[in-house]
Amino acid sequence: PELEKGAFIAKGDILVRIDPQSYGLAESRGLASVMSIDAQLRELAQQKTNTQKLLDIERQKLKLTEQEFGRSKKLFEKGVISASDLEREEKNLLVQQTGVNNLINTLRLIPSQETALQAQKQSDVSSLSERRLDIEKTIIRAPFNCRISEVNIELNQFAPAGTLLIKAVNISRVEIP
Repeated sequence: PELEKGAFIAKGDILVRIDPQSYGLAESRGLASVMSIDAQLRELAQQKTNTQKLLDIERQKLKLTEQEFGRSKKLFEKGVISASDLEREEKNLLVQQTGVNNLINTLRLIPSQETALQAQKQSDVSSLSERRLDIEKTIIRAPFNCRISEVNIELNQFAPAGTLLIKAVNISRVEIP
């Protein structure tokens, strides 16, 4: 209310407040993004644990399949089972080995996925900090004791970036002719 031509303003007094709503919304989106990435990191950690448990089970099944194939091979050599039965057991063994290899590959991909998520989180945290700085900049204070010499803005008026809003003269030194 005191912001008019000729008014004296003390250092640190608020000159202008910019509506922080859009900056606040950007901050909320940034915070939501960071929380989302945290959730994805927790999900990835759980996926790693689950995949490791599955891999342990699949390795046990592979060991049993290898034993069964070994028995079938001995029975084939003795002429007790046919070649097609042996091939069926070999196929089961290969399927089981493929399953184990797929789980190992899945586990090997998890660290790179985690690294990518960490990088994205770091970027989002930086953006969030930037949004918080923008919010702090919505209050413009007098940098020194001054006298307002020009006012080019009114209450609730939109001012595009780069617009001269106020001119103030430092009153710490005054020349009186």
